Amino acid sequence: MRLTGPLGATLAEVRWLPGRAELADAQGTRAFDTLDAMTQELFGEALPLAALIDWLRGRPWPGAPNVARDDGFDQLGWRIGLGGFADGVVQATRERAPGVSVRARLEKPV
Repeated sequence: MRLTGPLGATLAEVRWLPGRAELADAQGTRAFDTLDAMTQELFGEALPLAALIDWLRGRPWPGAPNVARDDGFDQLGWRIGLGGFADGVVQATRERAPGVSVRARLEKPV
C-alpha cells in the first residue's frame, strides 16, 4: 500500500505478511509484528488496516460482523461512509474516544 500526500508525493509504503508488517519511509524501513502495532506507533492509535483494505473496496471486512446503513456500514466500532464511493472517496470514522477519522481518495490507474 502506498500512502501519498495531497500533492501526490509518496510519504510511505506499507507491506505485510502474516506476522510481519514493514513500513518504508524517509527514516528507512521499520518492521512490526502486526499492522495494528505499526499504526499504533505511527499515529498513536491502532487503526484496523486489515479491515481497511476491504473498506476501501466498498465492502465490510469478512473477519467481523457489520451493520448495514443507507450510506455504508458500521464495523469494529467504525462508521464506514460510502456516499462518495463512486468518486473514489471512502470515510471511516470512530466516534468513541479518542475520535478518529480517516478519509481516503482512491485514484484509478492511468
